[in-house]
Amino acid sequence: MFTLSENDDESKLGDQLPQVLRAVLSSPPVKADTIISPAWIQVLGDAMQAYMITDAGACMEELEEAWKAAWNFLNSSNPEVRKASARTLSILVSCSSPSLGETTVARPQESSIMSKIISQVIKALENVAYAHSTPELLAIISSLITGARGRGSRTASEAAEALLLPLVSKVGELRAHKDFKFKEAADTTLGVAMQIFGPEDLLRKLPLNLEPEQR
Repeated sequence: MFTLSENDDESKLGDQLPQVLRAVLSSPPVKADTIISPAWIQVLGDAMQAYMITDAGACMEELEEAWKAAWNFLNSSNPEVRKASARTLSILVSCSSPSLGETTVARPQESSIMSKIISQVIKALENVAYAHSTPELLAIISSLITGARGRGSRTASEAAEALLLPLVSKVGELRAHKDFKFKEAADTTLGVAMQIFGPEDLLRKLPLNLEPEQR
């Protein structure tokens, strides 16, 4: 069901996706269950990805609830659970509408789901409870940045950039700390940002650390 072609009109299995997704969301495993949790999280991501293909508008209505459900497992002590959570959260990023960035920038006083997501990720980077989840957070940030490439119009791309550069700047600050343990993962994320946004805007946000004591 989750791997249906977008043009698969004969089976009508796509019509069942709303009910399947609702059943999945209403029956999460307990967080301590490290056997069921990774599989459940993966099913949630696959269901949302399939739903995006069959009905993008309806999928968007479920995005916030699905994000909260997957995020709940991101600070698990089990690496497989964290990995599954990051994978599904990255899928959910790809399910977001290109208009979300434009709407968030145009009406910053309103709390959109995209602004909530970015704020949540920034806070997690600063929260000791998510310290062991830093590689997964960096992977999610890379997905957010990569998603900016496919935003469609120039306005949408610029809106996405405006939203995400503060997040990239935060990664740069963490990378500059001498005791930061995940520099390779941070370098990967910054490399994605360099590729998507270009060096001029990125270097305007990042500390250059040209002094020897800063390196």
